[in-house]
Amino acid sequence: MNKIFILALFLGIVLGACKKEKKEEVDTQKPSITIIKPSENATVTGGQTLQLEVKFTDNMNLSQYKLEVHPNFDGHTHGKTNEEMPTPWEWDTIVNINGKEHTAKFSISVPSNVKAGNYHLMAMCTDAAGYEAPIKFINIKVLNPDDTVNPVLTLTKPSITNENLIQFATNENEKAIIFEGTLSDNKRVKGIKIQLIEHRHSKTQHGEDKVIYEYQNFNLNGTSFDLSNITFKIYREDMEDNGEYELKVVGYDLVGNSAEKIAVIRTKLF
Repeated sequence: MNKIFILALFLGIVLGACKKEKKEEVDTQKPSITIIKPSENATVTGGQTLQLEVKFTDNMNLSQYKLEVHPNFDGHTHGKTNEEMPTPWEWDTIVNINGKEHTAKFSISVPSNVKAGNYHLMAMCTDAAGYEAPIKFINIKVLNPDDTVNPVLTLTKPSITNENLIQFATNENEKAIIFEGTLSDNKRVKGIKIQLIEHRHSKTQHGEDKVIYEYQNFNLNGTSFDLSNITFKIYREDMEDNGEYELKVVGYDLVGNSAEKIAVIRTKLF
């Protein structure tokens, strides 16, 4: 009897020690995100609904997600605005969740008087351990129902088919880039933006194009604008000898539809 008791006691101690040695599982994995709807570069018109379906997964336990729609264009307000002017569309939601898998579904109403242009749908997620999933986003094209026609931009100078050489003389500190062309629209032109960008898309530390110079005019009227009215100067101190740049010209109509042309500029310093 004593031997049986001693053996049972010994087994109990061993089993208890094994249980104490068993460690809790530690979460070392990030959750993941899959955007099911809409598809990349989907188009939606103001007044319609955008169908969202996003799947979140984790190896142990999800915690929270955020969905967001925001403009992916020049978001500054230019000139005078009023209630009749189209406005950029923004939407977001934050939801607490749990479990290893969750699918979020939303039907979002797009404002009827929305500013047309490119938008981002962005999805973010964290798990219970605090790990963040790699952010996922897709591009969405939004149209304004009052005008779905893009403006027309013609650019004959600088050339968009050939490289444009600008030469600085020894004592010459500035040069004007001469423009020839027109911006026209079926209803009304609104703005023009010109950027001189380092060639091959050099980026800033924030991932943006490295812009050397920029010209903007968002107070245009009428159905057309003559590009020869633009004064755009570059300065020797900011240029490189045999440097290559992109000259990006973008025209906008009243609701945000746009047209774009790009010319290659090369500078030579003497």
